[in-house]
Formats: sequence, structure tokens, C-alpha cells
Amino acid sequence: MPLNLPERSDSKIQSDNVKSHLFFTEIIKSYKKAAASAGGEIHRFYKIGNSHLDISFAGPKGVPLLTPAFEHLMPEKKEKADLKIYIWDSASTGIALPPVPWNVNECIRQNQPWRFKNKRYDILFQPENNILNLMDRRLRKACFWINDFQNLPHYEVGSPLLAVLHWWFSRHHLQLIHAAAVGRTDGGVLIAGKGGSGKSSTALSCLQSDLLYTGDDYCLISNKAFPVVHSLYSTGKLNDKDISLFPYLKSSLCKSDCPKNQKKSIYFIHRCFPEKTLKKFPLKTIIIPKLTGNPSPRIEKIPPASGLLALGPSTVFQLPGFKEKTFRNLSEVVKKVPCYTLELSRDRNTNASVLSRFLTHL
Repeated sequence: MPLNLPERSDSKIQSDNVKSHLFFTEIIKSYKKAAASAGGEIHRFYKIGNSHLDISFAGPKGVPLLTPAFEHLMPEKKEKADLKIYIWDSASTGIALPPVPWNVNECIRQNQPWRFKNKRYDILFQPENNILNLMDRRLRKACFWINDFQNLPHYEVGSPLLAVLHWWFSRHHLQLIHAAAVGRTDGGVLIAGKGGSGKSSTALSCLQSDLLYTGDDYCLISNKAFPVVHSLYSTGKLNDKDISLFPYLKSSLCKSDCPKNQKKSIYFIHRCFPEKTLKKFPLKTIIIPKLTGNPSPRIEKIPPASGLLALGPSTVFQLPGFKEKTFRNLSEVVKKVPCYTLELSRDRNTNASVLSRFLTHL
């Protein structure tokens, strides 16, 4: 978990403000040098939720690693960017990271993430993978640096730029949430639960039903009068033991050269099932799957507190910062839509069919 910084005096706060400003300025300068060294910038444009993003790479090295998860969110025409994200590594560009103006040696020694936040800047340094995420909220710019794209963790391929997107959308009326999402244009369902609960396999089973696919691990949700779910990543993730159960996913398997921290196989769903991609839907209900091995699935209503217990801890634990706001947003969501458990049967196609009929009934 990110470390909490100790309470700071006014002079210490002022000093940190200056440090963070100078550090971010140096990071942008280094990115420009890296782009020049690697042959120029490569831009990719996406509309995610209610924001237009310009993701810029210093050279080609990171493009095939960090863009496939967003392919389904390419806009029909380029709009002025609400957020610009600069991405680079030192190994392929030859440009080193500027010196960090804080003492992070203890975090490096303990292999623990280091987190800094003030009114303008968010910073997360992950020494385990040599990754730095930064955001300047006033300038609406962010950076993602890694020492070497060869060492990019596998989870960054399936869920790229998670920290930066969480920081951005937390301040722009959308909440990043750890849940799968399937449905139709007139309404859909969040499938929530901890790892191993059947969340991903249930969502991926729906590719064989009349339901459309919005995501299996993370998505975005509005917290207005009535919640709307937005797609974030068009990826699917499976444990190795479950791969043989989904033969129709074989052609969408990610063949990444970045095996670090690979705990699951990643699939780029939009590449093989573009007609099944659903970018957003009004939320009708929250489903909590349970692995039972019963011959037929069963749906049972549960109180909002049980839905929050399935959504809250995993979302708050996995995202850096805004913990109280995140929990408060999720609390509001479970009050607005009903929550149910879905006792899963051994037949995944049956589970998807029952979920489809239940959604129609709602």
C-alpha cells in the first residue's frame, strides 16, 4: 500500500510545493529529450468517459504495450484534449529520470510504493517495478515513466495507467471501480467481488449470450442522479486453469513480451468481438457472484451493505489516493440500485442466460 506522509508544517508544505513543481517541470523536459532521442512523439487519442485524452509516447517502444486496452475508445474525430499523458522509458531513449527531490531511500529499501499529494500534484513511485506516475491537475498533464519497457508488469498491459486515470476521474465526476460490467444499451449490471469469486469468468461467458461486454476488471461509474457505467479497458483476464473453458477467446489472447508479474492471461476482447463492445449503459443492478457448483444458478436479493462490502474494499485497496471519497461514492451507488447474489452453476452458458433474463425482467 502507498505510504502515508507524516504531518507537515507550513514551511515544509511550501517546500514540498516548490519541489513538486520543479520536479514535474524537469520530468516534462526529460520527456521532450526522450522523444527527440527516440525519433519523435507518437500520439494516440481516446475518449474515456466524459474526457478526451491525448496519450503521447516518446518513440514507438511503449505503444503496442499500453494502447490495445483502449482501442475500443478511439473517437471518430480528434477533439481538444482534456488531459495529456506523456509516456517514456529510459532504456529505449537513453534519457534518465531526473533526481527525485525527496528522500525515498527507505521506500526503495523496503520495496514499498511512495505517494505524494498536495492541492496540485499527485505522485506515485513504485520501486518494485521502477515506475513513476505523476499528475499536474492545474495544467491537466500527467506522466508515466518506467526504467525499461522490457520490465513492464503484465498488469500494466491489461489495465494501463490505472493510477493516473483514477486521479483524473476522481476529480471529474466519474469513479473508477473494481468490477466487471455487461448489459445492453438500455441497462446493464456490475459484477462485483474479490478475486476468484467468478467475476471475470461470468462476464466473459456473456460474450456467448445476447449481452454486450463493457469490461471484466475495472470500469468507470458516474455518481449523478442515476448511475451510468462507462467502459475503461476492453480486456479480459483469466487464470491459467480456466483458459481451456473459453476456447472462443484464443484468437484474442495477448502475446506480450512483458511476462513480469504475469498472474493471469490477458485477452483483448474488442479485437475479436467488436460487435459485442458496449461503451456505456445505465446501471440497473449490482450482482455478487458466488461459486457453488450447483446444477442451476439462483439469484437472491441482498441489502445495500452487502453490495458495498463486495465493491468497496477491493476498489479502495487497489487504487492510490481518494480513499474516503471513493468509499463515499460507492456507498451512494449501492443506495440507488438493488443488489443481488448470483449463485453460479457449473454451466457458464446457463449463468449468462439467467443473467440476461434477469436483466430483461428488471
